[in-house]
Amino acid sequence: MVDLSVLLSLTTALGIGLLIGLERGWKDRADPEGSRIAGFRTIGLIGLFGGLAALADQGQGFVLAGGLIAIALLLRQGYQGRLETSDEVSVTTLMAALLAYALGATAVLGHPQIAAMGGVITTFLLWIRVPLHAFLNRLSESEISAFLRWLLISIVVLPLLPDEDFGPFEALNPRTIWLMVVLISGLSFLAYVGTKWFGQKSGLLLTALLGGLVSSTAVTLAIARMVRDEKLVKGVGLSAICLAWIMMLVRTGIVVTLLAPTLLAGFAPILATMLFVLGLAFMLTLNRSTEQSHPDEMALRNPLDLTEAATFAGILTIALMASKGAATLFGSQALLFVSTLTGAIDIEAVSLSVPKLAGTVISAQAAIVAITLAIFSNTIFKGVLFTFVARGRHVRSIGALVVTTISVGFLTLVLVTS
Repeated sequence: MVDLSVLLSLTTALGIGLLIGLERGWKDRADPEGSRIAGFRTIGLIGLFGGLAALADQGQGFVLAGGLIAIALLLRQGYQGRLETSDEVSVTTLMAALLAYALGATAVLGHPQIAAMGGVITTFLLWIRVPLHAFLNRLSESEISAFLRWLLISIVVLPLLPDEDFGPFEALNPRTIWLMVVLISGLSFLAYVGTKWFGQKSGLLLTALLGGLVSSTAVTLAIARMVRDEKLVKGVGLSAICLAWIMMLVRTGIVVTLLAPTLLAGFAPILATMLFVLGLAFMLTLNRSTEQSHPDEMALRNPLDLTEAATFAGILTIALMASKGAATLFGSQALLFVSTLTGAIDIEAVSLSVPKLAGTVISAQAAIVAITLAIFSNTIFKGVLFTFVARGRHVRSIGALVVTTISVGFLTLVLVTS
């Protein structure tokens, strides 16, 4: 009697091979008949062959290894013939065929779902060859170096750091601090690459949207300079600022939710009302815009610079010590002062440190107040920065935006904490 599970596994192995072969066959569809090394049918059969080899192997490994070597030798003969007629030979099809064999064997060895996932991922990576190459062409040497440094600090350094509290007030945990650095650096890197991918001159609003994830303060400064130099009409600059500040609130909300989900019930209404005000201001100022404006260059540095990461780690460490020390020695009122002072310059240091204290050193309500006050002080600082750099241009508009946003947020804070 036929074992249906074995039949299903072999069918999966064949399907994986045909899926990978579909992409390879479509790519080489214009080649003359018989010139293709491995296409739709061949790679499909290789996937089935991998499944049959795993079935016949019975866990010994010899049949599987022999089958892999046989496939590699056969494909080598095809590549040898191609080299005689062309110097442009890629080993991608060879690797795709070997993967089809391995995934077909995996399906029969008891992991059909994993094998199917591998087949889909392989086919997708083969399919997006053109956009991947275009993406690589846009990357500079410094950006690749920065990305490798991020992998170094996240995959190599992070697991080596001790996961224990020590220092003043036991406020220092090397692994936790570094994990926060990795989290923020990774988020900033995504925004940085996104900005470069779409192009900073494709629109000020797109730059503000992505740049707000890196630093809403940096975006505010850049827009203030363009306003000062009269490179922007009023509506476009203010709508871009609103969008960058919206992204700051969204980023803060995400971080707080990930670190302390219990704070979300009290913190969400405050965020929602402030986002409503900024969203309404964004729509009003956008409708007042009469022309499209584009920034020459946004001064957003590579967020994966190790110097910047070390600076952030230092600020975060000081914020952790000050926050926990103030809360331990003097209670919640001192923590509110520290959060307000720190948040004006670096909102991330507060949004990353204070949630860790909620429910242990301080109450959840005190944590919500501390984070909200940090947002207020950060908003005020950016408003003052804009006014100073823009030399008083649009001071009424930016002042009204700051006052309205903070007022609505403060009223909501009072209702939530009362």
